[in-house]
Amino acid sequence: MKPLEELGYSYKGINVLPERQYFNKGEPRTHQIHMYQRDNSFLLEQLNFRDILRGNETARNQYKKLKQELASASRGNKYKYAEAKTDFVKSVIDRMYK
Repeated sequence: MKPLEELGYSYKGINVLPERQYFNKGEPRTHQIHMYQRDNSFLLEQLNFRDILRGNETARNQYKKLKQELASASRGNKYKYAEAKTDFVKSVIDRMYK
């Protein structure tokens, strides 16, 4: 963690997402780093979702529209915004992988 702090990053802990180490930089935030152990189930789920979006234009457009709506509705509340995306993310992953 020391090398990241020397680059101006602040350690924010694991309180938002399970098993994720979180760092950010700037005020307001300009950079962020999410770190997981290799093969972590939460990381693998996020990578699966990323891969689905890369290869599926419909899902990508739906996600874009949802994020725009949530950004407006949550008005800067990043926790509300992130929580509201969860059902969509899980439904896309379930359709593609289960």
